[in-house]
Amino acid sequence: MATEGLVRNPDQDLESAEVIRRRATRLWGWVVGVLALALFGVAMGYVASNERATNTQFDLVHQSLTATQRSIDGVVTRLDATRHKLTVVDGQVVDDTTTLASDSSQLREAKAALANAQAHETNQTSVFVDLEKCLGGVEQALNALAVGAQSVAIGALNAVSTSCQGAVAASG
Repeated sequence: MATEGLVRNPDQDLESAEVIRRRATRLWGWVVGVLALALFGVAMGYVASNERATNTQFDLVHQSLTATQRSIDGVVTRLDATRHKLTVVDGQVVDDTTTLASDSSQLREAKAALANAQAHETNQTSVFVDLEKCLGGVEQALNALAVGAQSVAIGALNAVSTSCQGAVAASG
């Protein structure tokens, strides 16, 4: 009987090896699962960080666009005021033609001032048209960037680059 404890049963050894194999397989499954979960977490952190940066950049561009729109609104307001002043000046010139007939040099000076103001108005109108085209292209580019179409955004900016450069050049 004392020797029975020393003799190994081959079936028990196979069962032990099978249990060890199952445990090792289960352990590797957990290790792979934890690593996959960690990799997924890192990827989500990167995506979230990139999204925040994109949102920040979009907010800055939107603020710039809003400031540009306000500037355009101010130019339009001043242009309307200038047009109104020109209308008033035109009316005064018509009403005062008989009075000013005796002083032709004063009339020539007034006409020169009017021509300069009209040229300025024409120039401002041209700048306004260029700014409007430029703003339209920038809006298209922002919309394209918002949906991830970088090549469309570049095309939109290239299409209005002449207008934008003209507006910048005219405004000094």
